[in-house]
Amino acid sequence: MYSPRQLAEILRETIRNVEQETDINPDDPALLELKRIILLRVAKLESEAAQEPAQTPAIPPQAPIDPKSN
Repeated sequence: MYSPRQLAEILRETIRNVEQETDINPDDPALLELKRIILLRVAKLESEAAQEPAQTPAIPPQAPIDPKSN
């Protein structure tokens, strides 16, 4: 499953691909509405990502030191 940050980047890339790889006029109302909807979703995802606690790598527990082994 993708993180909110990854999904936001995927949506941004989708917008770039549509702009670069289609013959649709950049000022087409349908394209502008699609971009507006996607950008609103990106903003929501970024907001969710900002609220997530930072993930830190887990430190494996150390085995207790056996004083008899010295």
